[in-house]
Amino acid sequence: MRRLLLCLFCLGLSFTSICEAETFSPVRLHVVADSNEPEAQRLKLLVRDCVALETRALLASAHSEAEACAILREKAAYLRACARQAARENGYDGRVAIRQGQMPFPARLYGTLLLPAGAYDAVRVELGAAEGRNWWCVLYPSLCVRGGTDGPIRFYSSVRTWLERIRREGLGL
Repeated sequence: MRRLLLCLFCLGLSFTSICEAETFSPVRLHVVADSNEPEAQRLKLLVRDCVALETRALLASAHSEAEACAILREKAAYLRACARQAARENGYDGRVAIRQGQMPFPARLYGTLLLPAGAYDAVRVELGAAEGRNWWCVLYPSLCVRGGTDGPIRFYSSVRTWLERIRREGLGL
């Protein structure tokens, strides 16, 4: 048991130091609905899916935040067209705008990763008046999770799975 606790402590220290390292500079996605009406919220999620899917493909070869930002700047017109097409295919003919640059974000917990409040490089998609509830994720490195905006975000962790198995089966170390 003592060995298990020591392992968990060391893993926690390693993970914390990785996440708090200054080199971890994510690029974020922010999608804002026209309003809080159910149809506007549904459209927001459909546009989000399109943009997140396209950026995942575009950023697959990126090895740094700088590379990711450069790719996103280069492909801005493409992402705008993708967002507009997704909106049009779902019956929306209103304003669809995309902005890029440093933008303020509140603190957000992604599983065990806490991103503090602050300014982050981001892609912001605004639908219509952009006065509705919003949705955000991390484009680089990819932490976008599909699904509703409410409820917990759950990530797969091989360490957590291993620890749950030990607890369930009563295996000793």
